[in-house]
Amino acid sequence: MKGKQCSVCIKTLDENGELRAVARDPTSSIRYDENKKNNHTKHLLEENTDFKLLFEDNSTYSRYFIENDLKTRWKAQDYENSSFEIVEEPKIKRVLNTFHYVANWNLPYLSTLVCPIRHITTRNCSENSEYKHYWGFLCIDTNSRGLFNKNLDPEVAYCFANQIYILASEVNEIIKLNDQIDQMHDLLDEATDPTKNQRAYNGK
Repeated sequence: MKGKQCSVCIKTLDENGELRAVARDPTSSIRYDENKKNNHTKHLLEENTDFKLLFEDNSTYSRYFIENDLKTRWKAQDYENSSFEIVEEPKIKRVLNTFHYVANWNLPYLSTLVCPIRHITTRNCSENSEYKHYWGFLCIDTNSRGLFNKNLDPEVAYCFANQIYILASEVNEIIKLNDQIDQMHDLLDEATDPTKNQRAYNGK
């Protein structure tokens, strides 16, 4: 993307509002291992501005969250990230009480683009109400400012997020089908177990 390196991560969202990374590209995986340091911090939706805004009924962030300068947004007290518990919260340094800047920015990215992986259905046509099922989020980030094109990149990412939801749904259906087949095999094995029939006969 514009000759700059980006990292991609897929995160799921469980019923308790916890975010879990289930897939990372090689760059993101290496970066995550370097910053993990045996940390067991839980990443909750409520503690992350991007995921929280996408999950809420917020018209501004109804389809994606994009920010090309996270430092400036954080300085304006408009950005939270649970990863700060791992890499330490940034600090604001002041020079001559007139100029201030963000220091100690240890997040490995300065710009981010996040799209929800979800399915939206209409509950009541007359009331135009919607039901949204969230599977997770597609996250793309980079250590460069101003990288994402706000008109093009979110639409491309949103298309990929929709395909991920479809794929995840198909995988879940296959898992359910395999579970049903396993149950049928167990019932069949139990019904045709000769030792069970012999035990029943001896018990008479």
